[in-house]
Amino acid sequence: MLTVTEIFNGVAERYDRWFTSPIGRYVDRVEWELFLKKMNPQRGEKALDVGCGTGIYLIRLARMGLSCTGIDPSERMLQIARKKAEAAGLQIKFVKGFAESLPFPDSSFDLVFSITAMEFFGDPQAAVKEMMRVAKKGGRVGIGVLNIFSTWGIRRKVRDLIKNGLFKEAHLFSPGEFKKVAPFEEVVGGVLLPHSTPPPLIPPLSKMEEKLLGAFPRLGYLGAYLFGHFHVRK
Repeated sequence: MLTVTEIFNGVAERYDRWFTSPIGRYVDRVEWELFLKKMNPQRGEKALDVGCGTGIYLIRLARMGLSCTGIDPSERMLQIARKKAEAAGLQIKFVKGFAESLPFPDSSFDLVFSITAMEFFGDPQAAVKEMMRVAKKGGRVGIGVLNIFSTWGIRRKVRDLIKNGLFKEAHLFSPGEFKKVAPFEEVVGGVLLPHSTPPPLIPPLSKMEEKLLGAFPRLGYLGAYLFGHFHVRK
C-alpha cells in the first residue's frame, strides 16, 4: 500500500489542473476569499503554509508582500512549487517535512495555516500544537478541511475508496469533530454547490449561495469546506 507521501508524489504533475476547471475556480475563489477575510494577511508579515503542496496560497501571499515559507512531505509537490515561484520571480522558502514536527524555532511566524492538508496528517492535534508553537504571540492560525457531511466529502471518499485514489487514506472531518481539533475562535463553512453543477449555472448560483450564507451562516456546515481560525495566546 502506498503512503500518503507516495500518493501525492504520484498526483503532483496533475494536481493544479482541477483549479483551472469551472467548478475548481469557483471553489478556489470561495476558499481564498474566506481565507483573506478571516486571516487578514498583511504586507511584511511572515507566513507558513503547513502542507503547502504546489504553493498556490504562498505564491499569492508573496505577491501581496508577505515573507513566505511552505512545508510538505512530498518532494515532487515541492519541486513544482519551487518552479512556479521561480517562474513568477518570487522568493519563497520550501522545506520538506511533516506537520507534526515543524523544523522552525518557536514564535517564528505571524500567520500559520493549512488548507485541505490536515485530512492527511498522521496526528492532527500534534500538528496543531506545532503550528501554535511556531506562531508568534498574537499570531493567527487558520485551518481548512473538507466536510464529511457534505456531498463533496461523501463523493470523494466513496470514489477514492473504489478507485484507490488520493482521498482513500484521508480522514474527513465533521463540523463537530473539527471544532475539537484546535482552540478555534470561529468555524465557518462554505461551498454549497454540488460538484456536478453545470458551468453556466455556477456564477448565478454562487451569488445566490453567498446571499444565503450571509442570512443563514450555519448552513455553511453543510458545505464542502470548513475553515477555523484563532489567535495564539502565549
